Amino acid sequence: MNYPVWEIPQIGGGMMIGLITILMIQCRLVAGTVAILGTVTLMVVIRDRLRAAYLGSEFDPARLSVQPQMAVFSLFVLILLCGIATIAWMLRQLARTATPGTE
Repeated sequence: MNYPVWEIPQIGGGMMIGLITILMIQCRLVAGTVAILGTVTLMVVIRDRLRAAYLGSEFDPARLSVQPQMAVFSLFVLILLCGIATIAWMLRQLARTATPGTE
């Protein structure tokens, strides 16, 4: 396969950040978290590049047809609104019980 030269440092960088993550997560939480986020970001980029290199001639996401599913989206919005209403009700109940003298 014909790989671009700039992909090799990405793979090596991902391995290095992964190793640093393993070593740093025990020392500092913030530094370890940043290292994990860097590792995951590089993993996503490398996975996309490898998929494009292996399946470049056989698979093109631009050729896929998009079919909107409004029923599923409507159900998602309904459940989201119910969840927001439930959280608002819980916060109202908390505020009512936290205020002395109101029942």
